Amino acid sequence: MHDANSSNLPVVTAANGQHFRNHTFGAYCYDTRSCSVTYAGMEHVVPSERAATQAFTGDADIKGWEANAIIDRTFGGPVIVRWTSKDGTPLETTVDLDRVFPDHSILHRVPADQIPRNAVIGDPGIIVVVDDRTVAVYMKAFVPTREPQVAGNPHSSFRAEPVRAWSHTY
Repeated sequence: MHDANSSNLPVVTAANGQHFRNHTFGAYCYDTRSCSVTYAGMEHVVPSERAATQAFTGDADIKGWEANAIIDRTFGGPVIVRWTSKDGTPLETTVDLDRVFPDHSILHRVPADQIPRNAVIGDPGIIVVVDDRTVAVYMKAFVPTREPQVAGNPHSSFRAEPVRAWSHTY
């Protein structure tokens, strides 16, 4: 159920044998009048009474995304999203993560020849993003690399960028 991404890099999946059993979870809302995201019995984004949430700014926002809630099982039921779009339309949906990640593959963009032999990719973060009328699900995994990713920084031998797995506009 993986959708197209804006990046030209291919999405690498479990062809390398990397699957997950546990994960962390996070949620973010942009360009909404109010927004609530509930998953595994917890509110991850509490409804806001402010006039509107901030506008999505692209890469600056993506770099700050974290999934900090530890989920100690494959999935904690559906993600329940209730929000009011910026035009005032009340919306609600559920996202079934078993359908988004049917084989529990870890999604990333690191080519196999750049991953050290016997490297282990840890349990990923799953991030739900609401942006006006669009709900998207991303995966963010810490993927070891053979070479540092930041010149001059020997402690940067990894990549951890979010990969969009699914989205829908309502």
